[in-house]
Amino acid sequence: FTVFQRTPQWYLPIPNAAVTEKTKAMYRQHPNRLRRLRLLHLFYFRHFLTKAVTGHQPQNFIFSSIAKLYMRFAIKDPVLRKKLTPDYKPGCKRIIINTTCLPALQRENVHIVTDGIQEITPKGVKTADGKEHELDVLILSTGFHPTAFMRPMDMQGKDGLKINDAWKDKIHTYRSLFLPNFPNNFLMLGPNTPVGNFSVIAMSEVQCGYILKVLNKWRNHEFDEIDVTMDRAKEFHAYMKKGLAKTVWVGGCQSWYLDKDGDPILWPYSWEQWEKEMDKPDMNDFITLKFDAEEETSQAA
Repeated sequence: FTVFQRTPQWYLPIPNAAVTEKTKAMYRQHPNRLRRLRLLHLFYFRHFLTKAVTGHQPQNFIFSSIAKLYMRFAIKDPVLRKKLTPDYKPGCKRIIINTTCLPALQRENVHIVTDGIQEITPKGVKTADGKEHELDVLILSTGFHPTAFMRPMDMQGKDGLKINDAWKDKIHTYRSLFLPNFPNNFLMLGPNTPVGNFSVIAMSEVQCGYILKVLNKWRNHEFDEIDVTMDRAKEFHAYMKKGLAKTVWVGGCQSWYLDKDGDPILWPYSWEQWEKEMDKPDMNDFITLKFDAEEETSQAA
């Protein structure tokens, strides 16, 4: 097996433990135990992993130390260890939570190649050092486009503004949900939604709660159209940029966390801050319009 490594990764040695049928039956019989386990996991993610990657001490120190020590003691061969050890801060790229990968990479039948790939040949892969690696099967791990969001779907806002034009220079929103000049549009899991190492389900639930509070105001006839002001969208973007400067995601690596300008598209603060700021919409941040009944009747006709 030949592994063509573009960038080495950091690891956290947390095993993927099997859950036996006996354990499942126990949790079904004692659901409070499962609730306590969930609370324990939430506490760990909120107060350790999430804060570690957003630059909090001492969480970041402990997190980094565990990753570095694991790399130091898990790889016996110093030459191979040098190949597999990153030169950026732990957490800058998505960390690998695994206990079997490093042992697998040290098997006698596994070869780590760090030279850049020059071309794919009929026989295999040719690297920058001129060597051709003959292969039976070539597996491509080419990634994805994390900043595409709803695209390639097209969307048109005020005065014919299209989403690709609105995001031509920079992809950003207000509270990850609202795009200026796209009224009555809510973008779930948009830019700066991901909270470092936390549940995307929990994030979307918080966003749903926020949107429902806005929609309840519409149901109470407080407005017919809602749009965020451009100034508040710019202020929110500046607020994100300021917080992101302290995180490990700007720690010297190239990752899917970053947009084309090198700015992370994640939430740079704590989970508690996310919940607090998303608890209640500030209607001063929006432009709202009410249509009078006669105008609506005229438009319908």
